[in-house]
Amino acid sequence: MDSNTNTSQNVANDDYTTMFLPGISYDDFIDKDIFTLMKVENMTKEQQNKLLKTMIDTIQHRVIKRILEMLSEEDFQTVKKALTENDQDSFSKAVASSGINVSELFNEEAVYYKIEMVNTANRPVIAKED
Repeated sequence: MDSNTNTSQNVANDDYTTMFLPGISYDDFIDKDIFTLMKVENMTKEQQNKLLKTMIDTIQHRVIKRILEMLSEEDFQTVKKALTENDQDSFSKAVASSGINVSELFNEEAVYYKIEMVNTANRPVIAKED
């Protein structure tokens, strides 16, 4: 890829990022960790770990929801049973046989959630008048 193409992509990415995350460049969004972008880097490690676990759980639930929406009825029943029985092997086989790219879903949901979290954390707080 030549430098002009790369520059064009960065400009397009910055335009897109600015639309959803005002004041944050595409490079910062990709390179900086979520706590820095949320401006909560002063949280204790325990608080960060708790928040990170919640974030991962949320992303996993969103991915599972999307997987369930994409499955045929037969695969849906197999996956539903595997989830109920906490059978990771059956779950993985059913999803793999359906051709769903789980890694891609995780990447998409992680980006969506990162945008949501950064926007929420950086939203101005309006003081309530008494």
